[in-house]
Amino acid sequence: MTIYYWLTFLSEEDCQIALDRINSNCGFPNACGTYQWDVVHKAYEQDLWFIGNPSENGYSQPCGSFTYGQIMDGVINYTLANSDPSWWPPDED
Repeated sequence: MTIYYWLTFLSEEDCQIALDRINSNCGFPNACGTYQWDVVHKAYEQDLWFIGNPSENGYSQPCGSFTYGQIMDGVINYTLANSDPSWWPPDED
């Protein structure tokens, strides 16, 4: 089974909408101090935005537990992907 670490989007707007939906599905911010699921990341010099993909095992903390399906309910316009080295700026050694 392949584990995908990112939800990728072709527009920043779609990525932000998905993040807002996940935050709403999980009740973030919550009383446990979790402000949001992730922050929107932009691939280096590409028109690609991404946020972390929830674990297939879901998410659990004292303020609530959610299945993957509950977290992702209503999240659309994404592609599952693993990290690509081209998404990150080159090291400047």
